[in-house]
This record gives sequence, C-alpha cells and structure tokens, in this order.
Amino acid sequence: MIWYAVEIRSVPRIFWRTICDIDDAVDNINFPTNEGSIMQVVENGSAKQRDHHGFATNLDTALAVDGFTIERVKLDAKDLNGQEVSCYRNRKGIWGLISQAACDANA
Repeated sequence: MIWYAVEIRSVPRIFWRTICDIDDAVDNINFPTNEGSIMQVVENGSAKQRDHHGFATNLDTALAVDGFTIERVKLDAKDLNGQEVSCYRNRKGIWGLISQAACDANA
C-alpha cells in the first residue's frame, strides 16, 4: 500500500475488504466476517493461551499477521509483463516477492 501511496485512514477499509474477498474466494479459509464471529475468535484465542501458558499474552487479538520477503534475482524486461522492475525492490534492500501470512486462534 505504501508503494501506491494509499492514505493511512483507508487501510482498515481496504484490509477488511481484502479479508472478506479472500474468505469468499478460497474454500479452506474462513475468516470471521462480523463482530460476533470476531469476538468468538478473540475469546477462543485468549482461552487457549490461558490453558497453555496460564495467562493470555495477546488480549483482544483476533488475527496475527506477519510478512517476509522471498528473495530472487532481479527480473529482466521479458519477465515483467509490463510491470516496473522497482515493484520487486523492497525496504529489505533485495529483489524479491513480499509474502504475508495470517493465523487466528484456531491456526
């Protein structure tokens, strides 16, 4: 989103629409899509943490998201299909693909 200069205040709406689109498009991913479902995931996650650790470390967390870069060699023009090569350059200072993963309390 930073690359395309998305306004910070737009991020929650875009994030939520993306979550809902993924939920609709992929059969084996079922994100909570309403407040009641989100709170159930939060409560389940806190209960699992209390059972495992004796306390909850991430109160009110419904979803944990992390990202990483899959390093690759710099693309040449024939591999870009009209995209700018700079799209594959990132804050890590390497050529690569940005990947993100998310996990709820039910893994």
